[in-house]
Amino acid sequence: MTAPCLDSQGVSPEESRARHPAWPFVILGLAVCAASTVWSMLMGELAGSGYGTLSEDRMHWLAGPSELGGRLGGASGLAAGVIWCVLMYRRSVRWLRGPVGSTRLVLLGVLWGVAVGLGAAALLHAGLMLAVGEYRSNLVTAGAFYAVPSGLALGLVSGAVWHVTTLLIRRRPG
Repeated sequence: MTAPCLDSQGVSPEESRARHPAWPFVILGLAVCAASTVWSMLMGELAGSGYGTLSEDRMHWLAGPSELGGRLGGASGLAAGVIWCVLMYRRSVRWLRGPVGSTRLVLLGVLWGVAVGLGAAALLHAGLMLAVGEYRSNLVTAGAFYAVPSGLALGLVSGAVWHVTTLLIRRRPG
């Protein structure tokens, strides 16, 4: 017979899940991912318009770089949203289970928002450059200038809502 797995507060994982349900984070995560995806699609279409037109041999199934930018932006935005949510959820769970961590979820949301925003912009521009067939450093730089405030804004709003949700869960009786 094995000993039960307990955290630093002597609470089993089952008891912790009963005390701190995950469903509010799932709902919030879906909203964050939707916002990140839609915003990144719009930014991707804008980025794609800077790449001009595709040559006939590179057209394939695309109407042009703007359409590709929207698709790549949406995909990279969704990935960024999922990564952001996983990072925030892990920090929230650690904070809910005991004195580990702090209430700096908003700051972490902003920092991780900027980081995943830059990563999403890098993926978007890499895909667009592969499709067009040439490197355009000026557009990569412009992408970073859009990604930082976008990640900051989405990270701030989402981080604040995530922080309030975590506080409400922690204060929940039971």
